[in-house]
Amino acid sequence: KKKLEASGLAVRAEVVVGYPADRIIEVADREKVDLIVMGNVGLTGLARLRALGSVSRAVSEKAGCPVMIVH
Repeated sequence: KKKLEASGLAVRAEVVVGYPADRIIEVADREKVDLIVMGNVGLTGLARLRALGSVSRAVSEKAGCPVMIVH
């Protein structure tokens, strides 16, 4: 947090309860974010498709801003 703030970025932590994709989208909409950056788990094959089909996929399909999924 200190390193990011020293670079001129605003950092704030928030804990929310509920389905992760819905909460991520709600916070992004409320804060008017320009980009959502998410990580995904390091799975392969069919398991990878299923994992991306969960929170990452739901956010990328429903978000009102671009979503970058980092592997």
